[in-house]
Amino acid sequence: MHHKFYPQRIINLLLVSLFLTISAYAQVSEKADKPAVSQDLIKKLSTLLPDAQEMKATLDGKEEFYGENLYELINGAAGIYHDYDFVALGHAIYKRGNDEITVDIYDMGNRLNAYGIFSAESSTDYNFIDIGATGYLEPDTLNFMQGRYYIKLSTYGEEGKTEPLLKDFSAQVSKTIKKGKKIPGVFKRFPKKNLVPHSYQFSNKAALGYKFLAPALIAEYALAEDKDAKTSLVLAYCKTPEEVKDRMTQLRERIAKTGTVEDLADCGPQAFHAQDKYRGEIIGFYHQGRNKSQYAVFIIKPPKDSAPFIQQIKKSLGEPKK
Repeated sequence: MHHKFYPQRIINLLLVSLFLTISAYAQVSEKADKPAVSQDLIKKLSTLLPDAQEMKATLDGKEEFYGENLYELINGAAGIYHDYDFVALGHAIYKRGNDEITVDIYDMGNRLNAYGIFSAESSTDYNFIDIGATGYLEPDTLNFMQGRYYIKLSTYGEEGKTEPLLKDFSAQVSKTIKKGKKIPGVFKRFPKKNLVPHSYQFSNKAALGYKFLAPALIAEYALAEDKDAKTSLVLAYCKTPEEVKDRMTQLRERIAKTGTVEDLADCGPQAFHAQDKYRGEIIGFYHQGRNKSQYAVFIIKPPKDSAPFIQQIKKSLGEPKK
């Protein structure tokens, strides 16, 4: 009987392969055993969810909490929340008489992320109301942000009679959160004249659809005689002048592939005036503001005489302290 002997090199490879397989299995098992939301977050979110008895309601089922497994509740819609560094969600359904109300409290980590997801899911023509830092009321829906939280309430009940329920529960949540009843201060960097109310946005991952422009602040302005013609102002804030240059260069190159780009005189280095195939006219320039903050500034669909608006922007951003 002949015995088959394997070279030591092959044996070593087999041992390494076995070790990697065992390690991978252990990591998967560890991840599976790890709770989606920590007990500290569960405790915090549970205190923010309305108390059923206090609200003269009953809890339908039990409070639920989600972290990385957010997709289990909202499926394909979870991606945009993760784009804003979603932390955890407290979810509960209540019943009061014949009405049902769902309360979702999203912990987004900080005020800017909370405002970012709020603005991504709102529109300037919504019915904005005085709740939290900012919020709006639509049929059977009330959404608002306050502090690091984005709160969404929805109801099912008799048509036209659910508004008091939404306001009642939202007021209770706002009262429990207590602080954070102002939108992030970074939006003060925008000029106020001709600003379209409630048009502020924060893009954390892809401003104007381009990853290289984020993070960025965005707002709309009514500068033309045509009220439907809006100008968008994008402030892509950067850490260094080199980062500003990189963002502007990349945008110029993207536009040039299908449109036209030319240097913009008297507006500083890298400044340009472009005609984009998809977004129309674009002006871009660099500005160093207060505390040496760096901005790549983009004006989408600028007014015919753009000089006054550019001066407003520079004044609002300020000049670096000498």
